Amino acid sequence: MTKAAIQKLMINIGMAAAAALLFTLLFGTLNNGYGAVHALLMSAVFGVAISYMRGRIDAGYEKRINADATQTWEVQLNGVPVGHMRDQELASIQQRAFQDPTVAITQGKNLLKVSLNLLAVFLVAVPLTSFWLIVSTISQDSAALLAAFNAAAPSEVAAATIHNLQMSGLIVFAVVSVLPLIGIRFGYQDEYRNAVTELIRTNCKTATVGTIELFHCIPSADAAAAPR
Repeated sequence: MTKAAIQKLMINIGMAAAAALLFTLLFGTLNNGYGAVHALLMSAVFGVAISYMRGRIDAGYEKRINADATQTWEVQLNGVPVGHMRDQELASIQQRAFQDPTVAITQGKNLLKVSLNLLAVFLVAVPLTSFWLIVSTISQDSAALLAAFNAAAPSEVAAATIHNLQMSGLIVFAVVSVLPLIGIRFGYQDEYRNAVTELIRTNCKTATVGTIELFHCIPSADAAAAPR
């Protein structure tokens, strides 16, 4: 087995194990034999799914690398042209970043950081939302609510509290889901894109750091470059 094949296998296994562990923590338990079997089963399922998806992506890169097409990209750094590269070169760079275990590990660390940021948001936002839901309910008819609370059994109070927290969680989840659309990403970074950008910058032999953009060079005298 080649080094590249071993790297791909390790990346697939690592991603499958992380996904299976997260799935088990959310929907199962590791405190008994069933939980362990569930985790192993999910690891196998995610392993097959991830291997298939990554294989399809890798096959797409191989197809472009081996293609006879003469498609060319103009590379611009901060809006200034710094070079040209064939699509085969671009696909090779993208494949290198895609198969690099360092990029996968870095992306995993970033996703863990994002998860911790989201957890911190939920730990603060859910209790606050629950508190204001209770305040808004009390303000409507405090006397009737207090009478119902005093007459309710402890199990009913617990059920109402859980329901209130669930509603608060749904509200916070809905708000958090919309925030990335307005630019709030909770620290998320596309490490694959960053790695590709760095490799393109190195390929063009430019030391300037900035925004890399690729424009499809159309072989026509009066055609403008089409942005990728």
